[in-house]
Amino acid sequence: MTTRTPLVILLLVAASVLAEPIALSPAPFRMRVIDANTGEGVPNLRITTDNGIVCYTMLDGSAAFGESSLMGRAVRFQIEDETHRFNGLDATIRVERRARTNLTVTAR
Repeated sequence: MTTRTPLVILLLVAASVLAEPIALSPAPFRMRVIDANTGEGVPNLRITTDNGIVCYTMLDGSAAFGESSLMGRAVRFQIEDETHRFNGLDATIRVERRARTNLTVTAR
């Protein structure tokens, strides 16, 4: 065994340990908020969960939630448009990993 062998083994073990969380990260719950008139996703809407987690929809109207505190239960989502173009919406949805749902908002 050369002096480099233990170093190579250590590097391989470290790389596998560092890569493991990425490979094992569970898929999130995904939501898309759609304009009832156009069928298009609505960006920049504020989504607040019943336990205070806040996120904003992306350009296509989508949002993802991976928090374990939301999984396996019915979660109340409050959707608000801070620019006041769309009416607000409250919805209670069962949240599970890898699940997807669409919600529809109406223009004011």
